[in-house]
Amino acid sequence: MATTKAVTKVRVDGMIICIFVSVLLAGLWMRSFTYSEEFVCRAFNSRTFGVWSGVGRIVLTLHPQSAGDVGINYLGPWDQSYRWHATQQRMDRSAQAMLGFGAGTLSNGQFRLMIPYWFPVLFAVSLASACWISPVLFSLGTTQITSASNLSPEI
Repeated sequence: MATTKAVTKVRVDGMIICIFVSVLLAGLWMRSFTYSEEFVCRAFNSRTFGVWSGVGRIVLTLHPQSAGDVGINYLGPWDQSYRWHATQQRMDRSAQAMLGFGAGTLSNGQFRLMIPYWFPVLFAVSLASACWISPVLFSLGTTQITSASNLSPEI
């Protein structure tokens, strides 16, 4: 009984978190068409890693040299002016994209992995649906097993 309540609580909490994350990502997706933002992370003696948001995509960047301060630095927001659209187009030419996904190395040595916003939004919604659907499927399975055991022939 206690484990059933615990599982139900975890399931409901997971569903609420996934719905919140999907709404947040959908809002960031819409914002990415007007503003670009970037978080740059660097630990001691390591390369710089960046997460860039712009033009409907999340771009993970691995810089060839370590640069900037140690820690997490926020760069932006920038308006999606012509300059940033040109940057996006240069990146699209260097990294072949299929359905918005892509990966490639730019001329300055940066490796970029592009992930369209629709993918994490769809993933979070799928997790929320799985949290909601799994007990329904489980209850249907136990109902069928119970009804099948009631149909056993009498001797």
